Amino acid sequence: MNINNPSQLYAGIDIGTSGVRCTVIDAKKNILQESRVEYISLDNPTTKDWWESVKTCLFELSPSIRSQIGYLSIDGTSGTVVLTDKQGEPLSMPLMYNDARAVKQAKTIAEYAPKTSTANSVNTSLARILWLLSEYGLSSQECYFVHQTDFIIGKLTGLYNRSDENNALKLGYDCSNNCWPAWLAQLGLDVTSLPVVNKPGDYVAPVLNDVANDLGLYQGLIILAGTTDSIAAFNATGVAQTGIGVTSLGSTLVIKMMADKPIVDTQRGVYSHQFNNQWLVGGASNCGAKILREYFTDSELVTLSKQMRTSQRLAYGYYPLSGKGERFPILDPDKPPILQPRPPEDYLFLQGLLEALAELEQSAYQTLYELGAPKLQKIMTVGGGAKNPQWSDIRKNIIGVPVERVKNSEASFGMALLSLRHYKNHHA
Repeated sequence: MNINNPSQLYAGIDIGTSGVRCTVIDAKKNILQESRVEYISLDNPTTKDWWESVKTCLFELSPSIRSQIGYLSIDGTSGTVVLTDKQGEPLSMPLMYNDARAVKQAKTIAEYAPKTSTANSVNTSLARILWLLSEYGLSSQECYFVHQTDFIIGKLTGLYNRSDENNALKLGYDCSNNCWPAWLAQLGLDVTSLPVVNKPGDYVAPVLNDVANDLGLYQGLIILAGTTDSIAAFNATGVAQTGIGVTSLGSTLVIKMMADKPIVDTQRGVYSHQFNNQWLVGGASNCGAKILREYFTDSELVTLSKQMRTSQRLAYGYYPLSGKGERFPILDPDKPPILQPRPPEDYLFLQGLLEALAELEQSAYQTLYELGAPKLQKIMTVGGGAKNPQWSDIRKNIIGVPVERVKNSEASFGMALLSLRHYKNHHA
């Protein structure tokens, strides 16, 4: 296969909850190479961890592939933010997607934001930005408000004030009118600190020459506007019709569905993104496979899963949070985990946890339906949990619809497809 023309290769990078993944494809969507790097610290990854992991991920690609990537798109965890100066140097620690400490700031936002605004919640980038400004004693005039995706795009292009509609949504961006709403100024924010917002996959800038040289990248590599990790995973599925849900079984449980109208309920953690001329509705729980790793190794999960009797429901009544606080399908920063009673047999405890996650998934889809989303007909599953057949059986039994595993569900693959779509839209 001839891949001597750089525009023939398209890449996507996923900055996930546990590490970074990269996928490179050709114009026929064939995967040429993939790489993966886990963060050194899973609890509190820093901006340095993000960038070093991205660089390592790129270096793990063969030089012949890496040097011929023509277009690159990047996703990151939704709502993860950091303050930087105007040159992109971090002025604060990052606050991650599941950080719910900005309770006071969320109350201030509620005084000015419309009730339908996705930013009107404790689990938003806007609330976290206000907390960081207060905690570090900074004025908004001296900062950029930078999402995880934006930071890596800044490292590659030198532009730290570029974002996308999907990441900017939780910062208060009005996707219906394509603008920053006037009420943000009432929070005392300098509008020049707000990023320039592009549609996912739109042109941002070419890679910096020195970065290209250091990483062995093509000098003409085009960096495109990104999106969030859950939307990237949705894009990887190829789902384009209503009635089909996409569940991401990663560290957290994320639910998405296509709809013909936006649906927002800040009290239940439901929000909507524009996606391919439709609306992508859903939410993200703080529960997920992370709780499983707190009790079991990967090999134990495989062994114990085979011992479970998935047709016999245990109904222990668990709520499988790793810590205090939930964001979807209910918004309760004080909600505690419920992990008792603990049976003596580990396989029963695991089955109880998997049942609880399935019950949560069912509740999430029911919430979307009650708010006006299409009736659920089938679930396509992405993420590491999709590989567990016993978990799939439990989900089928509890939710009552067919559950299928997506052939390629990596968010980085979804971003590579976004890079390819940009090329086809502008050059085909």
